[in-house]
Amino acid sequence: MFAAQTVIVEDIIKTGELSMDIVIACGAMPFGPTTLDTQSLGGSETAALMLGKELVKRGHNVKMFCNLPPRERPDHWPGGKASDGVVYVPLEHYQGVAATAQSDLTIIVRDPRLAPGLDPEEGAVDTRHRDEARDAARVRSDGMVRRSGLDRQRMARPTGS
Repeated sequence: MFAAQTVIVEDIIKTGELSMDIVIACGAMPFGPTTLDTQSLGGSETAALMLGKELVKRGHNVKMFCNLPPRERPDHWPGGKASDGVVYVPLEHYQGVAATAQSDLTIIVRDPRLAPGLDPEEGAVDTRHRDEARDAARVRSDGMVRRSGLDRQRMARPTGS
């Protein structure tokens, strides 16, 4: 079941057949849309930043929740939509969004504590939340398939074919 859903998401992202609302949460070094113009970043931050920009180029709506650069830095960004099309939001606002699951796809970068259902004290996933998230993802995935016109044969092909 999950393999078929993975194929659908990969196909949609690659081809831009359907615009998705994507949330990227990166709990790491501060960065914003112009950070790479003024300094280097770690690999996780660079990956999150570039992924967000590329997804927007493919027609998706991207909200990047991250630690934004402070005012004293040349790459300071207060938040909001940048010229690259990504909406940058302070990381402290992420928990409210995570609780409502108002995105088609959420990507957690570097900090697993940002994943809904993770108990930071235990370092383990609360399976009740995992199962709810899986069921919600299945419903959203089915809705995307219907809206995009993807046929069931294409949806069911095995991963790697």
